[in-house]
Amino acid sequence: MFAEKTLVSIGMPVFNGENYMRQAIESVLCQDFGDFELIINDDCSSDHTAEIAEEYVEKDARVKFFRNDRNAGCSLNVNLTIKHMSDARFVAFIAHDDEWVSHFLSTLVPILEADDGLVAASGGIQAIDKQSCTIAERQMFPEFQGKDNYTMLERAIARFKLIGPSACLWLGLLRRQALDKTNLCFPGIHTHHVTIMTELACQGHFYALDETLYRFRKHDASRSQRLKKDSGFKVPRWVPKETMLAWVDTIPLTSIDKPTFRQRAIEIIEKREAKETKRMQTLQRREKTAWLVKLIKLILPVGLQSRIRILVRA
Repeated sequence: MFAEKTLVSIGMPVFNGENYMRQAIESVLCQDFGDFELIINDDCSSDHTAEIAEEYVEKDARVKFFRNDRNAGCSLNVNLTIKHMSDARFVAFIAHDDEWVSHFLSTLVPILEADDGLVAASGGIQAIDKQSCTIAERQMFPEFQGKDNYTMLERAIARFKLIGPSACLWLGLLRRQALDKTNLCFPGIHTHHVTIMTELACQGHFYALDETLYRFRKHDASRSQRLKKDSGFKVPRWVPKETMLAWVDTIPLTSIDKPTFRQRAIEIIEKREAKETKRMQTLQRREKTAWLVKLIKLILPVGLQSRIRILVRA
């Protein structure tokens, strides 16, 4: 007799994750739903990530560990993690520094099992700090909920950034059959969760549950914080027009006229780029007058400072 196929395959792409990796793994292994595998894919970490992963491989047969031959970068490491996953019916991803609530899988699996038209299901996100204490509760899927495919694509293109909006649904449960039809992480677009979820939207519907299931950790070393620090918000945050259109051209639009949508995409991208150009020009003007602002603070009363700063930045 052949063993039945694992129902859920969970991916954990990781790079230098020793600080919070144990909490993430434990939150998966402590699920009240046990039919899963956990795939940890290390992107050539220089810390103790490999040792921690191998420790859990010894403890639990559901944990499998792989290590890239060379550093691939965050988005490509997601693709490589997916390649190591088994042919499970559903897939999910957890960052090495985040956590799941104990009923994450037992809540979402029945939802996707009950409706073949659903390609993804997710709950809300709880922001936590370094000590796993709650910072805030939030739902982050309004741009995906209750919209037709055309509107969904327009919104995704209009909001694409290198430092992009988090997609709550990416942090839920996905149907593997639908995921395999996407581009996965498209070259040149760092916000891979947005490209994948947008392409999934062309294949089916999303289910957004009004309940916190995922705990997103905020800390100085997280990827989102590193992107903000590296850019300083002083470099263009939008994905280039050529890259965006190359991605749009790969999307299988069965219910939408592709030439019409492509023209609409160009209009959205050009409008977005004009807005970004204006933002960059404002930053450059502020940098040029920064010395004057400092001088004003030193020699003028507080009441006059704000008035002069307004004139300087105008």
